Amino acid sequence: MQLRSALGNLAGAARIAVPLPIMGVFLLWLAYSTYVFLHAGSLAADEISFLAIARENSYRFFLTAPPPGLYGSLFWIAVKLAGSPWIARFAVLLMFCAAPCLVIATIGSPRFKAIALLMWLTFPFAWWTGKLISPEIPALFLVSVSVYLFHTRRFVAASALIGLAIGVKLSAMPVAVYFALAYAFSSLTGTSARWRQAPWMLVAFAFALFASFPPLIEGLRQMTNMQAAPNALPLKDSVQQMLLRERWEWDAVFSGGFLHFGLMTGPLLVYASLLALKDWRAFIPFAAAFGAFVLLNLHSPTQYGWYWFPMLPIILYQITFIERHGRSRTTLLVLGLVVAVNAVQQVPLIIEFAHQKFAQIRIIGERDEIGACLRTQIAQRHPSTVYNIAEFGIHFDDTATTRFFYNPTPDALDADMELRGTRTLVSERQGEYLMRRGKRLQALCGDVMVLSKE
Repeated sequence: MQLRSALGNLAGAARIAVPLPIMGVFLLWLAYSTYVFLHAGSLAADEISFLAIARENSYRFFLTAPPPGLYGSLFWIAVKLAGSPWIARFAVLLMFCAAPCLVIATIGSPRFKAIALLMWLTFPFAWWTGKLISPEIPALFLVSVSVYLFHTRRFVAASALIGLAIGVKLSAMPVAVYFALAYAFSSLTGTSARWRQAPWMLVAFAFALFASFPPLIEGLRQMTNMQAAPNALPLKDSVQQMLLRERWEWDAVFSGGFLHFGLMTGPLLVYASLLALKDWRAFIPFAAAFGAFVLLNLHSPTQYGWYWFPMLPIILYQITFIERHGRSRTTLLVLGLVVAVNAVQQVPLIIEFAHQKFAQIRIIGERDEIGACLRTQIAQRHPSTVYNIAEFGIHFDDTATTRFFYNPTPDALDADMELRGTRTLVSERQGEYLMRRGKRLQALCGDVMVLSKE
């Protein structure tokens, strides 16, 4: 009965009572996300790779050796069980749409729920179109479930979900810092019975962590070895680069500084200051988790923006504590200002997300015609080398007499022919680039340019 009650409460958490116009925007977001996720033929390069890895390896391989990419065994087994990109995309769509609902369900007032929902919609991650079949969304979903369970005082269950989240994506480790401190501070005013739960929470956390990533010790060793040498930049500049690095993109997978995916600098500082004024016991775990994310990634050789995703439910959850200590108009006004300024800063990137993804979906719909055209161009011009950066999912590079390059190595940049999709071009930069290289447009196959030195 307790399990049935818990599942019922968890399902009911998806109900969000907000003003009708804001609910309309939310439904529009749901429709957009469904459209993007269920166009499963328009895959990013990583998604194609992940599906192939899952298909070609055994369950035993994922359970006994450090899995590829150091993503958790649970993730790889789930992708293998899904088998199809359609099933995998549908599963992550459900997780993606449920995540904000679970966090917003912890907020009492409809006005504060509305603020939280609007804040979520200003996060570029909420409009993510990159590698959708990946461990980032499951990890974020598991953190969101943990937030809801923690808020409803199901601490042992929340601990198990945190372990699963970290097991799926090791970069979620700082989330454990948040929950550990949040539990410690909440227990200061609680009973001794709450402290007696701590050993069971640790057991649940450790069991779930090792169950989702059995070769964890070897995985952590490899992760440590992958850490880059200390950055030559001063610490302040290194942190600034990590958080605010210029946005960049390949094949509709955007990256850049961590803050480009949630709250930008100004809104984040105001939001954190408001939290500190309202509830310092909530602020300390939040600040500590933020610092832990920075420290974990300070010497990462990649620092991809999606490492930040597990932190987004934690950011959104802080509205619960702000609301708990006063629902004044001033508080609502400050939160509204945070949302408005963040929207102004982030909406251009969100629009670019949508533009790139809609273009990719359209181009993939024409892949057979584009592929046939590219085969014809290669057959007519007989290049010995081709640098192929056309759209992923367009198959034509099966010519035995031609060598294809897919990464910008010196040989690739000097190839006889270059195939470049127009979707990702920044015309001013690419024009100068092509002029320097002496490449000229010879033909256009749909949205793919055929360039050579002829």
